[in-house]
Amino acid sequence: MEKIRWVNYESAFYDQYKIFAQNQFGIGSYQSSENYLKWLYCENPHSRGYSDLIVGILEDGRVIGFIHKMRLPWKVEGETVLFPSLHNLVVKQEFRSGAGFWLMKKSIHGEEHALIPGVVQPLSTAYIEMRCQPMPSSWFKFVLSPFSAFVALGFHRLTGKCFFRNRFALPLNRNIGDFRVTKSPEVSELEQIAHYLNSASGANHIVWDADLVRWRFFHELGPKHALIRHLKNTDEFAVVSFGQRSGLNIARIIVVSDGFILDTGLYSFLKNEVKKAGASALFFMTTKQHVAAAMVQRGFTSYKVSPDTYIYHKNKNTEFDAKFGSESTDVGFESIVTELMNG
Repeated sequence: MEKIRWVNYESAFYDQYKIFAQNQFGIGSYQSSENYLKWLYCENPHSRGYSDLIVGILEDGRVIGFIHKMRLPWKVEGETVLFPSLHNLVVKQEFRSGAGFWLMKKSIHGEEHALIPGVVQPLSTAYIEMRCQPMPSSWFKFVLSPFSAFVALGFHRLTGKCFFRNRFALPLNRNIGDFRVTKSPEVSELEQIAHYLNSASGANHIVWDADLVRWRFFHELGPKHALIRHLKNTDEFAVVSFGQRSGLNIARIIVVSDGFILDTGLYSFLKNEVKKAGASALFFMTTKQHVAAAMVQRGFTSYKVSPDTYIYHKNKNTEFDAKFGSESTDVGFESIVTELMNG
């Protein structure tokens, strides 16, 4: 077995990083995009730069593994603490038996806490054995266009290619009746999103402000989102991402206010808007039980097998009271516009 060096990413590694990411996730994947790396590590106001990206390199310079960190400020025991949301842990198949677990351990070394969302087996068992705190989460889907979804998924399975273009026809700003759709919110709207996320997320939560909301949802290099809200009732809104996964054009509800889930009219408007924009299916994830129950009433169905979510604590006696959705995780990152799309 060739010797692996686990090091912090450097810009000089990009060509080999891109080759490996494309082999693992596909040509045009956001994981292989320089936009993604720049947004996550250079533009994030709380990032430690590329020292937060761990890569495995062989002696000939080939990249065989990596794991990403989205470092964000959390409220912990009344103080603000920076810790990461981990995502995209991947190791080349022939190295996985030992290197994969080693990379898991290295990713949390030196961290007081770490959010670990979207975990599937066998990694889920490993995080349980590491005594990470389970965070019960609900994952849902709603098919907007069954025929389009059937065609897109079938074509992708047969060819590995996408039947529909990864483009969404949402306007930059538009008011329709009592509702507003915007991909470029005003400062007051960013502050409203931040206020809701800070007040409805439990004792332990990300510390949001307008700048962090702008970076997470509306940065030119980051995931593409739209704010859909009620014009009169400002506490009724949702933030939605648009991207392509497994050949399917999808929308994800990333943030949803408590006011939104009570407003049938706004929900119907959102559903119609994202369908007109090109989405065949709508997805949603939350750790909030009352929100999950409301989405079931809206017709969403649970995944047959849902991913698990954990929080790592260096002090194993720690337990967080945290309630969050996709905003704290990498869910929706497929909406990052890659260089291939721009070309």
